[in-house]
Amino acid sequence: MMIKINDKYKNTVKPKKKRKGKVIRHFIVEAVSADSDPELFSNSANVYAGLPEEERLKDLVDIFGLLWAETCREASQREEIDRKIKAIRQKKKQIE
Repeated sequence: MMIKINDKYKNTVKPKKKRKGKVIRHFIVEAVSADSDPELFSNSANVYAGLPEEERLKDLVDIFGLLWAETCREASQREEIDRKIKAIRQKKKQIE
């Protein structure tokens, strides 16, 4: 068994709606047999094909950990920016 990641990113947020804390990128992870996709079968261009399954799973967990951390960081930054914009708008209304 090998892990195949379909990295086609899709915008999952409608342009006019804001969804705080939601990820706008989408990817699919499939567990498939190595012979189902020529790219996954042992070839020299695929560095993961030669690794033992335990190493591939460890790398996968590390990669998803990084993706999760980055997603949380980006969501936090967006929330901070939204708070600053709201504060600026409130100050502007008070001045007017």
